[in-house]
Amino acid sequence: MARCSAADNATLVAALAEVLRHDYGCHTAILYGSRARGDWEPDSDLDVLGFRDTDAPIRLPTDWQGLYVDGWIDATAARPNASWVRLKGGRVLFQRERFGEQVLAQVEELVAEQTVALSTNERLHRQQWARRMLRRAARDDAEGHYRLHWLLFSLLEDYFAVRGLYYPGPKAAFALLRQGAPEHFHGFDRAMAMRGSLTELADLVSLIYDPSTGIEQS
Repeated sequence: MARCSAADNATLVAALAEVLRHDYGCHTAILYGSRARGDWEPDSDLDVLGFRDTDAPIRLPTDWQGLYVDGWIDATAARPNASWVRLKGGRVLFQRERFGEQVLAQVEELVAEQTVALSTNERLHRQQWARRMLRRAARDDAEGHYRLHWLLFSLLEDYFAVRGLYYPGPKAAFALLRQGAPEHFHGFDRAMAMRGSLTELADLVSLIYDPSTGIEQS
């Protein structure tokens, strides 16, 4: 798919903002994810959270202009919750007074609360769990294959949690690894593509749960 221009993306986002404002009665909308960061692809999701004066939160229709919309509308009185951390790095599309800016400030507080390095006990517990999944994956049957994929899904988030870093989702996480810890990125890349052996994956597990190695994130 051809890369659309920044102007095309801006037009698309502006059109979505108008839908939120006029069709759903939102007074504030925040775009987040790759479309807000600027590392979007032509088929990237449109991630958005809107606010309106109602007590009934709703999910937005997912199909819009041929793209997937991952978004919802919340009530003005909604309190910050764990799901709001995904808004980190977001930008306000429109707002009433400074409502959107205040939401993003609360998001930063939530992220700070959630990006504390795991305790030694919790880190060792997760490491032992990962090694147990590896042993079961070695059975090379349907359950073993399932547990291998379960493990692979969990390892990337654990990589960030072990180091007390905010997990920004897979796309941004891999970009950070590629730049800040290329050897670890290479290990993940081989593991996710199923190109390596279980022995190599065991070595990657050891790296993941060693907080003295890896990237630093501001």
